[in-house]
Amino acid sequence: MNHITNENDDDRLHQLAEQVGRTLKDAHLSLVTAESCTGGLVSGALTAVPGISSYHCGAMVVYRNETKATWLNVPANLLAITETSGS
Repeated sequence: MNHITNENDDDRLHQLAEQVGRTLKDAHLSLVTAESCTGGLVSGALTAVPGISSYHCGAMVVYRNETKATWLNVPANLLAITETSGS
């Protein structure tokens, strides 16, 4: 699936990432992301926020099901569901 963004989408994504950062800071939480179909879009938006490294610990982009199972311990039955849905 191709995503076509415009300036308004980019602004909204940045606003959401800033809100995530504020929420993490206020709750004294941190975040690690694991993405697949988004190809790192979420992590990219987060890392564009100044100071986010205090709350965002890292990210993985894992696309192949074998990698999801090995690196992230995603159960085989869940991967089978996503294979049939085209994800």
